[in-house]
Amino acid sequence: MSELSAYEYYKKKWEDTKPIRGRSVDVRPIDNRRRYRDWETIEKRQVNGQEVYACHLYQTDVVLYYPDGSIGLRIDSWATPTTADFMSCHSPFHICKRYNRIWVYPKGHTVDEAYPIPETEELRLVMGEDGSYKPDRPIKIEKVVIDRTKAKEAREKIKPFIDWAKSFNKLTDGWIMQDTREQFAKYEQSIQHNWATLKVNYGLPEGMVMYRWTGRVERIDAQKAYEYLQTCSDDGWMRMYLALTDDKDRAEESRLVKQVKIGEDNNNRMMKLYDVKFRWETIQSQIYNMVHNAVDTTKTIEVDVGKPMTKVV
Repeated sequence: MSELSAYEYYKKKWEDTKPIRGRSVDVRPIDNRRRYRDWETIEKRQVNGQEVYACHLYQTDVVLYYPDGSIGLRIDSWATPTTADFMSCHSPFHICKRYNRIWVYPKGHTVDEAYPIPETEELRLVMGEDGSYKPDRPIKIEKVVIDRTKAKEAREKIKPFIDWAKSFNKLTDGWIMQDTREQFAKYEQSIQHNWATLKVNYGLPEGMVMYRWTGRVERIDAQKAYEYLQTCSDDGWMRMYLALTDDKDRAEESRLVKQVKIGEDNNNRMMKLYDVKFRWETIQSQIYNMVHNAVDTTKTIEVDVGKPMTKVV
């Protein structure tokens, strides 16, 4: 921006950019006009009696330069990498998308001070005495975290299952034998996308288990599973344990037991069946995630300004 202030630079850019001829409205491309990128423009606005120059992307003034030297940032719910890139290009800040939010680093990406840009409001940044920018008002960053008390209370309702699963995992050294799986589950041939595979029916309530096209378990309905585990028998616990360990790719170790021929109309495919070994921590994590998805075990806390983070309110 040479020696001009940011405001003067964009004011001059607006003045020096001729509107595209033949348009019924004033359209001034912010970059190379030959490319006719009329969704990226420089605009002049009147805000509270002031002339404000805006870098406009599609339908939003995303970067606004005020005569007092402050800079406004807006996304109007368009939290996209394109928005972040445009903002970085037309502001003195490092701006990026992380964890479904757009963050601005007023002091540069090498300094751990970042603020989330609000979804529907403007974030105004002003220059401090040290020459760096900061928000014009205190910013409270709130983050959703697990409430340990709520989580403990929620897990307590299925503690008998958790204790049983931990004991079973320890007793078997983490191994789930194919013979055990066949004892409790029924293998059904399934045709998906003209591809024959085996679907394992664990005998759990209807709609609790969702399958991939390959026949393997994709996910388990957390709410239904949580309620089921509070009232089912030991037999139900085993079926749930087997469903949680259906994915061989998540196992710590596996060994081929046998191959089964399926799909006579599909060149007699051979399906490989395995014994699998799971670490207790892997199964425990699945159970805890199921509980958290079934019951609200979270709370909102205020956190210090820092790097982009997940679950920011």
